[in-house]
Amino acid sequence: MPQSRVIFRIHAIQRMFERKITESDVRHVIETGEIIEDYPSDLPYPSRLILGWQGNRPIHIVIARNEEAQEII
Repeated sequence: MPQSRVIFRIHAIQRMFERKITESDVRHVIETGEIIEDYPSDLPYPSRLILGWQGNRPIHIVIARNEEAQEII
């Protein structure tokens, strides 16, 4: 999902800290991970669940896409 700005909300930052997941890990999953679930009717933006790997460690992230602003939240 190149060309989009990634926005980290407070909730995400808290969970990342608790689980020792870096911003770089999240960006890697967004770029290389596999979409395992789509939630097109989520509000305010459609979202999806992505599974990615950092070494042997599985990382699941949920992202929302604001197409108009070209942001991933």
